[in-house]
Amino acid sequence: MRLPLTFGTIILGLVCAFAVYVTRRPGQPVEEPLLAPAPDSAAGSKSEPEIPDSYLTLEQRQLLFDLERADLLLGKALKPLYTAIKRGDQQAIRLMLAPDFTASLPVINAFSSAETPPATAYRYVPVEPDPRTVDCDGFLTWLSGLHEHFETIESVAFGRKKNDPSIAQGATIVGESQGTFRIAGRAKDAALLEIQGTFRLKHQGLDVGPGKTHPNGGLSGGWIHQLVLQEVSFVAAPRHLFEDGTADSGIDTRVMHDNWKNKAYYDFTGGPYLGYVDGDGHLDLLITGMGRGWLYLGNGDGTFRDSEWKSPVFETTSAAGREYFVPFAAIFDATSDGGQEVLFGGRFYRWSAEEQTLQLLPSAMELPNADTSLCDFDRDGRTDVYLLNAGRDFPSFFTKTKGFFDNERIFGKENLLFRNLGDGKFEDVTHTTNASPARGRAFAATWLFANDDLWPDLFAANEFGRNLFLINQEGQRFVEVEDVDSEFGGFSMGVTSGDLDGDGDIDLYVANMYSKAGHRIYHHLPLEVYPEEVRDMFVASVTGNRLYRAQGDQTFEETSVRAGVNAVGWGWSGAMADFDLDGQLDLYAPCGYNSNDPEKPDG
Repeated sequence: MRLPLTFGTIILGLVCAFAVYVTRRPGQPVEEPLLAPAPDSAAGSKSEPEIPDSYLTLEQRQLLFDLERADLLLGKALKPLYTAIKRGDQQAIRLMLAPDFTASLPVINAFSSAETPPATAYRYVPVEPDPRTVDCDGFLTWLSGLHEHFETIESVAFGRKKNDPSIAQGATIVGESQGTFRIAGRAKDAALLEIQGTFRLKHQGLDVGPGKTHPNGGLSGGWIHQLVLQEVSFVAAPRHLFEDGTADSGIDTRVMHDNWKNKAYYDFTGGPYLGYVDGDGHLDLLITGMGRGWLYLGNGDGTFRDSEWKSPVFETTSAAGREYFVPFAAIFDATSDGGQEVLFGGRFYRWSAEEQTLQLLPSAMELPNADTSLCDFDRDGRTDVYLLNAGRDFPSFFTKTKGFFDNERIFGKENLLFRNLGDGKFEDVTHTTNASPARGRAFAATWLFANDDLWPDLFAANEFGRNLFLINQEGQRFVEVEDVDSEFGGFSMGVTSGDLDGDGDIDLYVANMYSKAGHRIYHHLPLEVYPEEVRDMFVASVTGNRLYRAQGDQTFEETSVRAGVNAVGWGWSGAMADFDLDGQLDLYAPCGYNSNDPEKPDG
């Protein structure tokens, strides 16, 4: 399967989708659905639910376009400033500052306390603001002091999250932009250094009228009037926590599909699965890709060797030619004999010591090919399988929906829960246990103890609509809980769980989309102009990852912004582990949509 284009394109697409939703006039015919009906939808079936009418005025729509155009030009004008800061070019910086320029900055001397980081981790030091306001010369002196802490500054960025409407009213107006900034590079001892925080920037407005040309974003001379750096922190580390070990791992990635080589499209290429496949006590690695899989046997030292397993090939032939699809997988004891089998593309395989390869286990039941979440939900000692609907018959499950920002729209097949009966046999108990309301598109799931009854509960991340939270009723049924927070969802694509704060309760970290552009757009107009039923979902769709701290009674407190773990980019998944070996769980948040340049990932 192939999906088009880039992270920025998708954000623009979501914005346009919302614009279509909110700009339809009463009585105007409903546009074609965003997603086509499933091929097997019967003609003449019951009518789809009507998308509710709502609208913005023409003036409001024009304002949205003008402000985004102005921000695009502002971003272009800021690039020479980034270059000048990296180079320490004070003359170039001075030319961009207005005669009345002032700045409020953090205390530069506070950085020294963070410059000797521990050997295996990093140091994060909040920096106190300087109560004094400085002029152009004072700002340049501050920048000189900043450069003394760096051998090289490699990255400078001021990401705008909110622009005052005045920035699009022409060059005679002084407007204000707000957002987050980051200045990062290397210290003289090659340690990693970074200063980050929020900013307020007052600057000359931009003329976004039709037919205008805008060299350097339409801004020249002293166009910056004020810079305020707030909530600033200094980060230092001796090195990156991880390094790329692919070349020494024994894994031959050359035989796999390489998305870096794509120009305008990417493919879903599966993922890695760890387990004890050959029974030698070392973790083995199964990698799924376009149409097939690769099994690497662990050597016990962090390296692997190719098992030379000839995996089955999953392909279809259509008018468009040969197409491959991803076989989903899992490694667990499916037969309750103490060993581990491989579920691959819906079929079970077992390692043959005699043949030294995986062999099909014909006595085991075949399951639908879908992503899995494993747990002994009924506590009978056997591992059960929860199948997620995002991987079922993709992409034919798509159906018409209600509005794009609607928690209750039906969007695909249900998830499936299979109870393990032993000896490779399973029973579909989805309906008898109420394990899957038929809505949404579940990307990932995690099992956790949400209360004190020691029966595993289920949280499933839903890409479209409200996430699914099911409380286990002693292995007999599940009861859905919907009051985790007011939105409880925002294009979620992953979830992980663990006790992050050490209080004995299991917390949740949910991967969602984060977009500075989205923040700007919903700040352009008062939220009251949008339909009440979609406001929360609109905001949630660009807020980023969510951290839910468990309260011990199957309720949660949403703390992602306060904890600083929301703004990671286009979140796809998450993991908790003690990466720096300090005895506390850390968070890993993979992100990105379509990175065409391996040196410039889009997360």
